[in-house]
Amino acid sequence: MKAFLSLFLRDITLAWRSGGGWIMGAVFMSAFLALCSIALGGQISELRRLGTALIWLSVLFSMLLSFNTIFQSDFRQGTLSQILLSGISPLTLCLAKWASFLVTGFLPLFITIPFASLLFGLEGRLIAAILFALALTAPALAAYVTLAGAILCGRVGAGFLAILLVMPFLIPLLIFGIAATESFVTDGWAASEIRILSGLSLLSIAVGIPASSAALRLNLEPS
Repeated sequence: MKAFLSLFLRDITLAWRSGGGWIMGAVFMSAFLALCSIALGGQISELRRLGTALIWLSVLFSMLLSFNTIFQSDFRQGTLSQILLSGISPLTLCLAKWASFLVTGFLPLFITIPFASLLFGLEGRLIAAILFALALTAPALAAYVTLAGAILCGRVGAGFLAILLVMPFLIPLLIFGIAATESFVTDGWAASEIRILSGLSLLSIAVGIPASSAALRLNLEPS
């Protein structure tokens, strides 16, 4: 637990000192949504109809584009090898990276969503439903982004490959996430999609973090 907290706080501190690089995901999401609203002609009926799906897609793409920030810098500096040589297990390292990515990679997006939703004229109840469903899904999304980062650790220009690797796992989360958002507005906590989404999120964490640990161990083994 002490090693986990030390690694977690280290990553948060480095992100804070990076000169604002941790908010680039929120900037990308805002730009993506603004361009989508322009492309749809600014018609409020169309914006409301597609707003939920576009917000989910913007969060998904923003998190995927940040995958190389999880391990790449530490890999280039040799810090990853030093951490593992100090006796910290790859699983603990991946858990710390996953938790810190939730704070630095997802939290800025989460805070931006209510303001970005104004572009689509969404009602307060729907915005709350989007935030709730995304909060349930975020740990799973972060787990798969961590997995992509671990698999492609040390490889330059592999962004498209990262998307191909994890997209089959992300599609069910996207489908049930949007469905849970819409069902929460009408059925509230009783919506079956909410329970399915919660189960998928827990399953994704149980699969994604150990798989990230195994991928990282293989990448750091001497050839």
